[in-house]
Amino acid sequence: MSVKVTDAKRGMVVRIQGEYFQITKYIHTTPGKGQAINHIHLKHLLTGRQKELRLNTGDTLDNV
Repeated sequence: MSVKVTDAKRGMVVRIQGEYFQITKYIHTTPGKGQAINHIHLKHLLTGRQKELRLNTGDTLDNV
């Protein structure tokens, strides 16, 4: 099931490129010029490695 980036919440588990991650931090930023950007900090469920994504407001995530 797809979820818009703006509906993402901390603790959600999402699938990105076939791997499962948990959202640890979600930040919505609006720069002075241009579109809003969503920063999502992720933690891999098996290995524990962390990753940061920068997504536009219209993008979607695969919710598990």
